[in-house]
Order: sequence, then C-alpha cells, then structure tokens
Amino acid sequence: MSRPRVSAKNLREETNMKTSQWLLQSFIALTVAVGALTTVAMRIATTQAGGDQEIIPVNANAYGNTYGEWSAEWWQWALSIPAANSPIADSTGKDCTQKQSGPVFYLAGTAGGGAVKRSCTVPKGRLCSFRS
Repeated sequence: MSRPRVSAKNLREETNMKTSQWLLQSFIALTVAVGALTTVAMRIATTQAGGDQEIIPVNANAYGNTYGEWSAEWWQWALSIPAANSPIADSTGKDCTQKQSGPVFYLAGTAGGGAVKRSCTVPKGRLCSFRS
C-alpha cells in the first residue's frame, strides 16, 4: 500500500501551526503555575442602573461564589479554549465571546506581549471578571 505524498511546504505549515499552538498552551500553563504561586488580584465588576460601575468587595459573594472560586472559574474558562481562538492571544477582541455563559462575563488579559486595545461588548446584566 502506498502512502500519500506530503509536500515539504504542507509539512512545514502543519509543523509551524502545531508549534504555535504548543507554545501558546505552554505559556498559558506556565501562567497558571505562576498564578498559583503568587497572589494576583482579581476584580469582579457590575454596572448599576445609572451606568455607574461598581467593584464587588473582595469579601462578598457574587452569585454565590467567592473571589477565589471565580478566579478558578476564570482559569478553567481561559484554558478550555483552543489556542487558535484564545481570547488571551486575540489582539482585536473578536474572540472575547468564546465559551461565555452564566452570570459572569470573563475578560482576558494578554500573554505577556504588552498592552493590547480590544473591543468587546459585554451583555447587559452580566458581571465582568478580569485579572489585573
């Protein structure tokens, strides 16, 4: 039985894509490990009826979860998204709605590449959770 021929270009592109995905996943895993060893602030915010924004106090429960529990949920959300659609790697905001459900809308930071300006619409009535 003969094997299908694979061109060097296709093999190189596939290898580059797999390497990029591996690097992003490795970076995210390293970020999780460092985050577990250090204290990183997390904020949960809501918009009030008049349009004012409020930071939920750290000792309060938001929708029955503590900040620590929402932090764990944020990491589970961030790590559940494939590298190709990761809001962390997104530079425009086009992937900000990936796997968003429930009362809290998660906002992604960056993968250490400096400041990024993104545009993202958060549905009305949802709390925002982000790492700072």
